[in-house]
Amino acid sequence: MPSIYESKLENGEALTLKELFYYAEKLFDGKQYDKSMEYYGKFIKEKEGWTGDKLIACDRLADMFRQKEDKENEMQIVFKSFEFDLPRPEFLCRLGVLFTELGQINMAVFWYNLALSIEKPEDHLGFFKEEYWSWLPHLKLCGCYFKLGDYNKAYMHNELALGFKPGDVSLLHNKKSLEVLLNNNKPEGQVNHKS
Repeated sequence: MPSIYESKLENGEALTLKELFYYAEKLFDGKQYDKSMEYYGKFIKEKEGWTGDKLIACDRLADMFRQKEDKENEMQIVFKSFEFDLPRPEFLCRLGVLFTELGQINMAVFWYNLALSIEKPEDHLGFFKEEYWSWLPHLKLCGCYFKLGDYNKAYMHNELALGFKPGDVSLLHNKKSLEVLLNNNKPEGQVNHKS
C-alpha cells in the first residue's frame, strides 16, 4: 500500500516542504537510501524550512555519502549545513575526520579545535548529538596530536575526554600508553607531569 506521499506523487501532486522532509525520513527509515538522498536533496535546496530539519537532512546525507565512500559530496554537504545555521560541532568533527583520512592532520586539528570553541545553544533546534559537544573532539584531538608526535597535547586532550567519560576503557588505555611515551621521552631530571 503506497504511503500518503507516494499517493500524492502518483497523482502528480507536489509535496509540501514538510512532506518532502517526512518522506525522505520515511525512505531513510525504510533503508531506501538512494531515494531518500533524492528527497533530502530536494528538501535542502528549498529556501524555506525549519532549521532543525535542514540540519538533520544534511547529517543524514553526509552519513549516506560516507557509506558510499563519497568524501567529496560528504564534505560539500557539511559546508552546505553552514548555510542553515552557525557551524555545529557535529559537522565540524566530520570535517576533522575527512581531513584526517586525507592525511591533513593539521587541518583536522583546526576543525576539532573549532568544534570545541562553539558554545552549546539554548535551543538546539531538534539536532543535537551530545558527544560532539563534549568528549569526542578531545578524543579526536588526542589521536591527531599523537600522529603529530605531540604527546603532551595528546595526553591533555585524552584527560579532558576522560573528564566526560571517566572509566572509559579506550581512554584509560590511551592514558597508559601516553604516560609510557611521555616517561620514555622525558629528559633526565625532568619532573613527571603526574607529580
